[in-house]
Amino acid sequence: MSTGIGDKTYQADNISKSNGTAFVRSGELLGTLKKQKTTLAINSDNPNIDSDINLVLRLGLTFMDN
Repeated sequence: MSTGIGDKTYQADNISKSNGTAFVRSGELLGTLKKQKTTLAINSDNPNIDSDINLVLRLGLTFMDN
């Protein structure tokens, strides 16, 4: 699961048709989760915070996935 943090510029009845930086970031991240060998991550406009939060998420997932 990938979570993008950002703006929502268009809201449609179907979430797959909505648009904004949050949706773009989430989609970009979703494509890299397998390469990163993780199942949960966030992507925002602050790479430093993303790195810290994603590190904590990966640590938590090592316990939750087992």
